[in-house]
Amino acid sequence: MWFLLLACGMDAEVLATGMGSANPAVRLDMVKAGKIVEDPIIVEALIVALDDESPEIRAAAIEALAEQEALDAVPALCDALQDGDPMVRRVAIDALGRLQDPGAVGPLLSLIDAERDRVPLNAIWALGNIGDPTALTALSRLRLDEDPYVAYNADVALRNIGDGVVEETVIEEPPVEEEPAPVEEVPVEEEAPEPTGEPETINVPFPG
Repeated sequence: MWFLLLACGMDAEVLATGMGSANPAVRLDMVKAGKIVEDPIIVEALIVALDDESPEIRAAAIEALAEQEALDAVPALCDALQDGDPMVRRVAIDALGRLQDPGAVGPLLSLIDAERDRVPLNAIWALGNIGDPTALTALSRLRLDEDPYVAYNADVALRNIGDGVVEETVIEEPPVEEEPAPVEEVPVEEEAPEPTGEPETINVPFPG
């Protein structure tokens, strides 16, 4: 099969057609190859593959969509959170965390509420990686959970989200102080020294 892919130059239409093959081995190969071929046709075919009868193919399609950073697939990936296969659900959670689309926060929180007895740790990670502040309340509650692993992962997720508000801090440069104008020096007249003692007597000789 890989020789066929190389011969076709990983053509998007060939891959998409192969994902609908009656042969599950062919479908799996095509889905796995789809992660490295960027084309809207591939994304559409991968979304269709999320309904494949094989859990292995469904999981491979989810991984390929995450690799493609296909945000259009987020609603379908959210539906995969309800998949009957635990492997598929796990891969879907990881994919949503990687894609970081806030639209996945609600379904992830619903999943956590539905599995209160055994909270999926990767769902907590996904919420922290998405970073949407709407998850703060639920994560704050999980931070106090009796399960130390749940509490620890919730704490890490909260730290990743922070306050949920990103503000740009503008650092203003201090004003440049102008140098004072030079002060012109005014010459100071020196006072004549006051005479001290008696005046000096000068003897002038007379002719004679």
